Order: sequence, then structure tokens, then C-alpha cells
Amino acid sequence: MSCNEIYLSYLLVSQHFGSIVASVAKVLLHSGSTPLPLIAKECKESALNVKKSLMTLIQHNFVTSETNSKGFVEYTIDVEEVLSLLRYPKYIYVSKVLLGDEAEYMCEELLRHGVMTMSQTIQLVVNRLALALETNDCHNLVRNVHRVFTQLVSMHFIQRAHTLDDNQTNYTLIKTSEALQEEADLMYSLPEINLNLIAVKSGVESTDTVVVKSEEPLVKRRKTSKDSKDGKQLDLNIYWKINLKRFNHYLRDQLIVDAINTHYDDPIAGQIVRIILRLSEVSTHSMQSQTYPLSKHDIIREALKEKVCSEALQVEQYLLCFQEDMNFRFVVKSEDRNDGMYSVDIMRTLDKLVENCLSSIVQNRYCSKSSRIFRLLIDKKYLQQKQMEDMAMIPSKECKQLTYNLYTNGLLKVLQCPKTSDYAPSRTYFLFSVDMNDVSQQTLQRCYQSVSNAINRRLFEVQQNKSLLERKNFIDAIISSLERQQSVQDVEQQIQDLKNSFSTHDNELMDKVNKNVKKLEQSELKTDETIFLLKTWLVMKQINHKSAQKVTTKKTKVI
Repeated sequence: MSCNEIYLSYLLVSQHFGSIVASVAKVLLHSGSTPLPLIAKECKESALNVKKSLMTLIQHNFVTSETNSKGFVEYTIDVEEVLSLLRYPKYIYVSKVLLGDEAEYMCEELLRHGVMTMSQTIQLVVNRLALALETNDCHNLVRNVHRVFTQLVSMHFIQRAHTLDDNQTNYTLIKTSEALQEEADLMYSLPEINLNLIAVKSGVESTDTVVVKSEEPLVKRRKTSKDSKDGKQLDLNIYWKINLKRFNHYLRDQLIVDAINTHYDDPIAGQIVRIILRLSEVSTHSMQSQTYPLSKHDIIREALKEKVCSEALQVEQYLLCFQEDMNFRFVVKSEDRNDGMYSVDIMRTLDKLVENCLSSIVQNRYCSKSSRIFRLLIDKKYLQQKQMEDMAMIPSKECKQLTYNLYTNGLLKVLQCPKTSDYAPSRTYFLFSVDMNDVSQQTLQRCYQSVSNAINRRLFEVQQNKSLLERKNFIDAIISSLERQQSVQDVEQQIQDLKNSFSTHDNELMDKVNKNVKKLEQSELKTDETIFLLKTWLVMKQINHKSAQKVTTKKTKVI
């Protein structure tokens, strides 16, 4: 965990939860696992404020607690969970694209509150939709929202997060993720709820009672049936949260599909790869280098079902094109049985994406000739100075300057191969190379720093024009209230007078501030795309390297 990650995490917590919660998070970020008394001592806040801050962080799944060997409860913050705050708008957009406005509101409420019960989530979404649609007919609305919630759970975008300890009488949130992971079926099993209670809370009286069937065991359903008669929901102890890993998995697959579309310049190729990824996602671990092999018949049947291709021959041609692309081989034919088994090489695709990303950064930061040298070393692995000059077709003096510039900035490495043991320069070969892991780590830290700078600049712009923004919001609020009061006379004249109270200079300054803030927010989102790509590639590279080492160790023991 680097200083840039810690500082960015602190900024994000401070921006979303305030200074007191940020001071508690700062102590956890710098100290690691820390008990409550030490947290209160370090952040110099009252014990009550520290407890409330920890409750907020625990509710949003940023902090976990465990008992150490001496019996003290220690709190640990998860930096990756905090940094995922940058990706919340993408999660909400993905849910909207997949399942519509109901899913968008649902994910937004769950991300805002951290954890909620199923009935609470449906209630909030129904209220928002009823207000937006200006309707009082909530029966169909409740059913639609419940259906979308069920679909999100079945697609594993939402999972259980907390449960009530049977030994306690109050509703204390106790994190049991490890226990729930051991019972995977329980993480996605839906409880029984009374949709009629949600309709009544929304202001609609109903005579029929709608109880959704549960996937819980019969014994548990009998215990909770009494609460339904008392006017209480049956899922008070079952909390749900957003499954960030599933959303990250979807975003990674989307990166691969976009890469295929760009490489082949054909959206049908990307749709076929999307079909392979979707059909194999159940049987493929999220960190595997290749997807589970699928037969050609399954791919053709699904492509024809979704009308991606008009005939089976067209799908076979695309699969053959993937197979003959020897330089990239994004889709490989792993086996010959069943007329061929095809899988997507995730690691190779991410390798190419990272190479293009880093080359583009080198080109923008330095020059096109430096990017040419960088790409050449990635392709050839090891080259001498003279070989680089010849292959890159750059004059000797200029090539040496560019190489030295890349070397001093940590983008190149030099391997010394001496002819003799004295390491004399005249009798030593100097081979230049690119260490992708080091360059990726260095670029990742620069991305964290750039996001921090963008957030600081955006907060500075807002603070410098705080009075102007507050006055603009106040005038807009009055105008919106006047627009709703159509019975009042001279409403249009009053609205026009309020708009004229904002001078031309103020309007120009307001447009400039909004433009700068919007540009900084977009830069944060774009930089987060690079962070996501590099982080995903580094994690998969590390896991695959460890698994390869284990396989090698087992083979050595067998021999």
C-alpha cells in the first residue's frame, strides 16, 4: 500500500463522509489493524464520534473487525473497497444498461447506504419511481422492482452481507462474509417478504396480500410468519450489498469486448466474444487466464438465438478468423473434440491492452520516437543500442538521448552481459529491456497521484466560488417552487426577475466554473479506467505466476 493510495483513499472518504470519518480512516490507513482506544487517541476525537465513524465505515463495507490473540477487537480498513468509490458511477450505469431504471435506482440506494434489507431497498426504489412517474398505482411498480431485485441477485450483482447473531437481542450488524462464502447458495437465496406492506407504506391501500415465496428452509419460514401478521417485514435480519467483484468482472469483460471490436473493426466479432464470455462465466473463475472451453455448436446456437449472425456458416468464419490470427490469438481453439472447443485468452488480451496503454502514455508524455523505441523493446525483449538504432530507424545521437531519457525515468532496464569477469565496458554487452511489471506499477502510482490532484483542484474551484454557487442554487430553488405554483399571478414575471438578478458576468463565471468542474470529473473517470486496467492485469499476473510456481513445485516433487 503506497503513499499515493493512502492519500487518495483519505480524500475519497473525506469527500463522501466528512472530516471526522476521514480522520478515523486516516488512522486506520497509516496504522493498519488498530483497536478502538488507540484510534480515539490518534485521531483526537471523542469516543462517541469515533464509534459512529466506525459504524459508518463498517456499514459501507470499508472496515472489518476481528479479535486478536490477546482478546482485543481490532479494526482494519480495506483500501481496495475505498478506492472503488471512484467506480460507483460506472456500477450504476452498468445496472441501468442491463436492467433499466429500477436497477439503476436500486444500485444507487445500496451504494449510498452500504447495506440494506430487501424490503427497505424495494421501498426506497418504489418511492423514487412513484415520484418520478407521478403515479399512485404502486402494485405493478412494486412487482416490477421486486422482479428486478431478483434478477440482480440471480446475476450475482447483489449478495448478502450481514446477518443477525442468534445470541444477541438487538439488531447489531455482524459481518459474516467468510461464513456466507462457505455456503454459496445462502449468499443468493431470497427471503420471504410481504409486498403488500410496501404498497401500504407508499400511500396505497390494498385489500389483497401478496407474499413472495421464499427460498429459505420451511422451518425458518414458520418462525418468521408471525412478523408478517404483526405488520413487520420478514427479512429484518437479512442484509444485502453490492457485489463489487461481480461488477469488476463485468467491466473487465467489457474491456475485452471493446478491444476485440477495435482490433477487428467489426462489432459482430465483439458480440461473439461476449457470447463466449457470458456462457463460460459460471464455470470460469474470475482470475483464470482463459475461459472454460465451449464447443462450436454451443456458440453457434447462442449466436443464432440472439440474431448476432444470420447463419451458422458466418459464425464459423469468425471463429476461423480468430484461430488464424496468429499474432494476437484473442480466441484460441483449445481442443478438437465436438468440432472444436474455443475459449477467450483473457491474459493475452489484457497483455495487449496494457502494452497499448503504456505505449500511448509514453507517446503523450515524451514523443512518438520514444514510443517507437518502447514498442520495439516490448516486441523484441532485449536489444543493444546499435540494434535499436537500426530497427527504429532513428539517428544514433538522437536514439541515445531518447534511450537515456527513458532509462532515467525508470521505463527501461539495462542488463550487463560481460565477456570477462572484470566487467570492463569495452568487453560488456549492454542489453536494454522493458519490465512491464515495474512500468505498470510506476504508471499506476502516477494515476493515483493524478486523481488526487484532480480532486484537490475540483474542491479548490468549488471553494473559491462557494458564494456564487450557493446564490445560484438558492435562485434555482425559488424558480422551481414558483413553477409549481401556477395559480399565483405574475409567476413568469417573477421568474424573469430572478433570472435577471444574475448578471452577465456572474453567468459567464458560473459557466466557466461548471466547465472546469465537469472537465475535472471526467478526468477522474478516465484515469480510473487506466487504474482499473493496470490493477486487474497486475493482480491476474501475480495470481497466475503463483499458480505456475505451485505446478512447477508439484512436478519437481513427483520427479
